[in-house]
Amino acid sequence: MPADDLLTGAVDGVRPGELAALVDGAASGAGLVATLLDLARRGRVEVVELGEGDRVAHDWTLVRSDGPSDALGGSPEPSRAERLLLAGLFPGGRATTTTLALRALLDGSGADVLHALDTAVVEQGWRQPGRLRRATHLTPTGERLLAHGLRLREAYRSARPDALAGQVDAATLVAHLPSAVALGADRTWTQVCAALVPGPPDWYRRIGDASPDAFWTASLPPLLDTLASAASTHLVRPGPDVLRMRPAGWPPEAFGDVGPPF
Repeated sequence: MPADDLLTGAVDGVRPGELAALVDGAASGAGLVATLLDLARRGRVEVVELGEGDRVAHDWTLVRSDGPSDALGGSPEPSRAERLLLAGLFPGGRATTTTLALRALLDGSGADVLHALDTAVVEQGWRQPGRLRRATHLTPTGERLLAHGLRLREAYRSARPDALAGQVDAATLVAHLPSAVALGADRTWTQVCAALVPGPPDWYRRIGDASPDAFWTASLPPLLDTLASAASTHLVRPGPDVLRMRPAGWPPEAFGDVGPPF
């Protein structure tokens, strides 16, 4: 399926960190970074970069905001994973933090965020818990979403600016950045956006002496590297409590032949 056709069929209400947890079998650091970017896209976080003369070791400031965004139909309320991430990034209700402080801040919440993403895959009804710790089964909805996620990953990785030019507008390309990051296709997607999107997204602000056109080539790659480095220390696999849980509202017969929790 051509990338432009696939991108118009994105699944509403599926958050990028949760989609990556389903596609990859467990939440990852990329899913955590994507969750932060999606919060920014929805107007919950602003990323501020100082100009070249004031920058210290590629440090960015994250500013918390409760203002919803109109991007792609509005801003849903934060999920449990998103609330945990926001609480970890802005402890005590503080309004700002810096990327240099991310690793220390995430030490108290990073693993909890990933656990919440894994749990969400079960609570959404995409994965059916199995009797054994490592035995999980996708529901029919989960199977369909997994297939879509795999196709979407391939669309991101194979996307070319010349094929998408005039087919997908700039706002949609930017809105897909969190999902591209979550699915491990951020480098290709960044190149697409660099060619087709004029200037940075509305959640990014630069103070200082640089052209805004340098965002996609000069600012975003080191920002993603910084966020990924902070998130990488919290890689976890879903624990037995996630695999054996039964989502609220699921009847016992929904477990089929996999048996009760052990």
